[in-house]
Amino acid sequence: MRTKLIRITTMHYPVKRLPPELQEGLDPEGLVTVVIDHEEQLPDWDAKAEAGKE
Repeated sequence: MRTKLIRITTMHYPVKRLPPELQEGLDPEGLVTVVIDHEEQLPDWDAKAEAGKE
């Protein structure tokens, strides 16, 4: 299986819109940068192509 990494970056995100557990110790009126990494598995196209030839 192959994987693909998707990275989403949002700058100037309001602290008050974060989940409560992430707001601890931060200024409620402040802004933060949020980076989300998501990894998804991709189908193995080569294996499917080889199976279709048989």
